[in-house]
Amino acid sequence: MNTLRRSIFTKHAALVRTIAAIWFLFAGVAAAVAQDASGSASQHSGWRTTVYPVYGWLPVFGAELRLPEITNPPPCDGCGDGRPIIPGGSVSSTFNGAAFAAVLVENRWVQAEVNFLYAGLSADRERPNLRVKATTSLGGAHLGVRVAPDFFLSGGVRRVALNIKASALVFDEVQWKPGVWQAVAGASYTPWLSSRWRLLAQADYGGIGDDDHSSYTATASLEWHPLSHLAINMGYGVRGFTSNGILRERPIHVEQTLHGPILGIGFPF
Repeated sequence: MNTLRRSIFTKHAALVRTIAAIWFLFAGVAAAVAQDASGSASQHSGWRTTVYPVYGWLPVFGAELRLPEITNPPPCDGCGDGRPIIPGGSVSSTFNGAAFAAVLVENRWVQAEVNFLYAGLSADRERPNLRVKATTSLGGAHLGVRVAPDFFLSGGVRRVALNIKASALVFDEVQWKPGVWQAVAGASYTPWLSSRWRLLAQADYGGIGDDDHSSYTATASLEWHPLSHLAINMGYGVRGFTSNGILRERPIHVEQTLHGPILGIGFPF
């Protein structure tokens, strides 16, 4: 793993600890309500398709940017003494809006999922001035195979497309539209806790073999089935994307993170 990726994991160590804490919390809930799990497992052992038409997501948006170098910066506060500078920095926001949808087809041994995410995000900081707007589109498909009870290893592909507009200090706004296909590897743990409750925990990493683009996702949720063809999903999700590229013949670097609560509905049949 190169130096850039090591620095990313170091910067997000606190976020990783938060994810681990959430997973342990869900595991504790699972242990508390698993009295009739064996009966519910046999009840749901056949083929099952669940359509999730929309998840509502309230993510906190964070971004770190290094914009293309300015060779002759004008006089301004923070622009240095006229030597070339690389404008950029870090920003974070309060809750933004995002939505995604998915279709899950599964039986006891196999899981297949197709999903799509769209998010319109923005954040700014005054000192030094940095403004970021990002439209994020994510779509993917993966196939998982059971390797232990309720535990699946999966592989697939993901398409990540960003439309980023950013301005720093007094410089003009720049726009960058990176879009890549990625190979994805992941794992999921999806036990039935009772006849009406299910734990859904998933994590994956995209960008295997690509030094310039990487992504990751992790979600943990409890799903309540009040009716045979209705599921209500409540949980927490984290997604991140890192990209390096060339804009105006100079390097640009973007790291984007999203994390926040999720609420959705599904229709199993």
